Amino acid sequence: MITFCNANKQQTEQNSSEQIQAQLRHAVRELEAIQHALDESVIVAVTDRQGKITYVNEAFCQISQYSREELIGQTHRIVNSGYHPRSFFKKMWQTIASGKVWKGVIRNRAKDGSYYWVNSTIVPVLDEQGKPYQYVSIRTDITPLKQEEEKVKYLAYHDELTGLANRRYVMENIKQVLDDARKNGQRLAVMFMDIARFKDINDTIGHHAGDEILKEVARRLRRALPAARLLARMGGDEFLAIVAEQQCAGIETCLSALKTVFSDPVCLNERQYVLNLNTGISWFPDHGQCADSLLQTADLAMYQAKQQHQLHVVYDPAMSAHAKFQSALEQDLPQALAVGQLSVVMQPQYHLKTKRMLGVEALVRWHHPRYGQLGLGQFLPVAAELGLMGEIDLWVLRHSSLLFKQHQLADDQQLNLAINLSPATLKLANLPELMLKVLGEAQFEPKRLQVEITEEALVREMDQARNNIDRLKEMGISIALDDFGTGYSSLSQLHQLAPDCVKLDRALISGMEHCRQKQTIVEAVIALCRKLGIQTLAEGVENERQIQTLIDFGCLWGQSFYLSPPRSI
Repeated sequence: MITFCNANKQQTEQNSSEQIQAQLRHAVRELEAIQHALDESVIVAVTDRQGKITYVNEAFCQISQYSREELIGQTHRIVNSGYHPRSFFKKMWQTIASGKVWKGVIRNRAKDGSYYWVNSTIVPVLDEQGKPYQYVSIRTDITPLKQEEEKVKYLAYHDELTGLANRRYVMENIKQVLDDARKNGQRLAVMFMDIARFKDINDTIGHHAGDEILKEVARRLRRALPAARLLARMGGDEFLAIVAEQQCAGIETCLSALKTVFSDPVCLNERQYVLNLNTGISWFPDHGQCADSLLQTADLAMYQAKQQHQLHVVYDPAMSAHAKFQSALEQDLPQALAVGQLSVVMQPQYHLKTKRMLGVEALVRWHHPRYGQLGLGQFLPVAAELGLMGEIDLWVLRHSSLLFKQHQLADDQQLNLAINLSPATLKLANLPELMLKVLGEAQFEPKRLQVEITEEALVREMDQARNNIDRLKEMGISIALDDFGTGYSSLSQLHQLAPDCVKLDRALISGMEHCRQKQTIVEAVIALCRKLGIQTLAEGVENERQIQTLIDFGCLWGQSFYLSPPRSI
């Protein structure tokens, strides 16, 4: 009986041992499966309480590019990228040292210097006293996701075409730039730039080539202003640079560098284009303490540079008053025609020998309710910006031709009416038809009309302008080349355009009697025109001595305040 019991007991113990071993084998297989799954899907590392690595899986070795032998015994400083501040890791250690799980995203650096991002969970393993004695780090590689996020972020804050910072980046970072300058006692130059006549170039060669010019401008700006605190494309052809005066050794150094890098032309489609920047400069803290005021003042200075055809202009407080004036004109001009605020005055054109009136030039005036009577020169930039010059020019033609007939000026068969056409009007594809309709309604003969154009109009819209000029000539309308000698003038235009009249600009006539060089130029132009069968008219004649000199040179027409100011009829 005793033998049977012992045998039964031994059998029970054997069965129990086999069950335990089976359970252990099963547990081991499960752990091996879990480890295999972890090795295949996540990055695992185990450290002791001091942070020294005691175990890493193959995934850790692959992503870090270190072998197990290189990692074991090291701390995670071996893969520290320097991206996170010390406070980041200090907070992490405080969390896990207290026995709590920490979760976060870390950027690490691999052995070859490349960076990778991991989503990390660090789990403390606690001893009997509830204190951590080791830490298990489980990480997943999220580098592709972070790279995509970085790409989206980059595109959100950078101009896709040029790679420069964009307006959004500037507006979100300029405050920090100003705060740093204020703290360090720095003086900053805020430079607002645009490409002179870029629209004309863009319209001529196409937007694709225009994009290539914008990219080239960005490259040259990087070369010229490597120390810029901010360098951005603000939109269109406008660029911004903010440079500390100490870094650029004075604004003159920056301007000289810009002049140098833009001295070489850009070659596109076997043509060369000389690029010039109109640059407006405002100073921090002299011209503003905040971003809005500095950008506004730099923009005003740039606009002034553009209007004056200068490479750069430094902001002056008087520009703000002018800007308010311009803003008021922008608001009021669209309604000026509708409410009858525009009128026409006529300035006589005389035969210099006989003082007989040969014609009149129609000039538009705006009777502004606040600023009084304004000449076209005062509101021309606003009208051009608003796209109203075509409407205004045709209004002047209609109104002046009606006045001409109403006051019986047309009874004198020798008397002609002259009107100005702006560059914007001259490029209208249906301009001849529009003018013919207006003249027909006024019953005004086209042969009594002279159209005055500037060479600027021909430069901007060459093909369309020449086509319209040819068609106007076919209608019997004569052509006068206005402001000859103001900078755009080219003698080749006299041949290509073949105008009926050349109007010598007042800049050539003023002070002519005291300047032999001016006299020589005026005499040569008059002689050339005479040989080409082109009449000449001198603007801005100031005295009898000038009149006699002009007559001697062969110029017989004149127009000026001295001869007669513009007057209502």
